Amino acid sequence: MTQYNELSDDESMDPQAVIDMFHTEDAMMRVNHRVKTATETVEQIRRFRRTKRRYDVSVEQSVVHEGAFAVRYTLSPINHRGAGPRLNVSDFGRLAADSRIRRMVAHVQTENGAWST
Repeated sequence: MTQYNELSDDESMDPQAVIDMFHTEDAMMRVNHRVKTATETVEQIRRFRRTKRRYDVSVEQSVVHEGAFAVRYTLSPINHRGAGPRLNVSDFGRLAADSRIRRMVAHVQTENGAWST
């Protein structure tokens, strides 16, 4: 999680290369019950780079077992202007043989319990 966040922030990295590094070509992602495509994720990286929003990643729990993974972490804004809320995230999914994400379901909530979109 921390490396993904760092590379997403790194403007010298192509956003598609960041996605390809961590997700398989046919990866299926669902965030708060909404299917998210790789194209949408690339656009999200570009949008965050434009807004200069930065988050610190604090992994609280993670487990990988026989190709399945689960991770619970917090994203805390680290810049003052335009900083979003603190986010509590739980990701669950399946990994490919090369350890990239093949399937992922993420639940994201703000610190006050609202579901983030």
